[in-house]
Amino acid sequence: MATTIQWILREGHNQDNILNFGCSVRDDLNARAEAAIAVGAYRFAMQNAIEMISTKPTDALGYIRESKIYEVLLQYARAMAVYKEGLDLGDRSARFYMMNFK
Repeated sequence: MATTIQWILREGHNQDNILNFGCSVRDDLNARAEAAIAVGAYRFAMQNAIEMISTKPTDALGYIRESKIYEVLLQYARAMAVYKEGLDLGDRSARFYMMNFK
């Protein structure tokens, strides 16, 4: 995923260009959200995180990505609430993601 961000920034893409960065699966949504955060497109990043959650509500990755966005925005209480929701609703993947997520 870091390579996606490096490519986007190296190619001179900005917040407007990031909106057209295609995706269709969870990993692409996550990469797109991460890249959007890197260029300050927090609303777009949040849209991708919410789409990840609505696509598969039991997958913890969407909740973790949404929480990370709230952390960047210094909204720690909301971040903790979303983390908790992800742990409550998510499957066992939450533990793996929490240990390996940037």
